[in-house]
Amino acid sequence: MSWLQLLLVIGTIESGLDPNAIGDNGKAYGQYQLWEIYIDDVNRTQGTNFTHQDAFNVEKAEQIVMLYTTYWCERRNLPMTAENILRFHNGGSNWIHKPHKTDAYIKKCEKLLDKLNLNIHSIVE
Repeated sequence: MSWLQLLLVIGTIESGLDPNAIGDNGKAYGQYQLWEIYIDDVNRTQGTNFTHQDAFNVEKAEQIVMLYTTYWCERRNLPMTAENILRFHNGGSNWIHKPHKTDAYIKKCEKLLDKLNLNIHSIVE
């Protein structure tokens, strides 16, 4: 599975692909519904200087999602499968301690992946 395909799934589930979306009582911005803490974590771990406003820029937001989820898959020694990436995106860096908290999100994503003939267990490249 490609990153583009997975980002399409995330953006569709999170905002209906609306780059101007604001959700979670004003805490989540952009197509991928990024929280400031998510972006701060990318800046801390990657030495970048993204701002929360960058979540409204689709290209920057895609970079943020890819950096965040790649870092945490590697850090937790987990394969870069669609499922692991989706769980990190939705549940944060510690979802592995409470995987059930991301189960509903995974079910939504699986339905869309099935429609696209994509497998949630696929490696993302």
